Amino acid sequence: DMYDFYGPYTEVVSRGAFEKTLSASPLVEFTVNHGAGGGLPMAHTRNSTLTLSEDETGLRYEATVDPTRSDVADMLKALDRGDLAEASFKFRIDSGQWSPDYSEFRINAVDLANGDVSAVNFGANPAASSGLRAVDLPIGQRADLRLQRLALAILDD
Repeated sequence: DMYDFYGPYTEVVSRGAFEKTLSASPLVEFTVNHGAGGGLPMAHTRNSTLTLSEDETGLRYEATVDPTRSDVADMLKALDRGDLAEASFKFRIDSGQWSPDYSEFRINAVDLANGDVSAVNFGANPAASSGLRAVDLPIGQRADLRLQRLALAILDD
């Protein structure tokens, strides 16, 4: 549910809305609260620490982060405690359409280039959630910094 100057409406992202932008390999960063307060990116598509895909529920993204960074460690603690639990993404609308009664706006295509995906305090869609999972390492594999990173999966439940 969304609100604008004219009142409430429902915003829906159509299945397939991410197909074109994902095929173009957009530059997208992972941040907290869309980088509010000047936060640095914690993962990025340019170095493959952020991967994006579209599944049956919408945009799926997975960020591999470095827990030795103090800002990342703070984010991980907030996620683990449940203080930070929702997700959001920054995008431009390439194609959309209003219903005849203006009660619904359907987003048919988006552009993610130079946007972000974020763990947020409050997302536009509270069903979009953030969560943690650890990276599994093969037994005996050298545990360098790159391999000790944690994976952060943000899913639209």
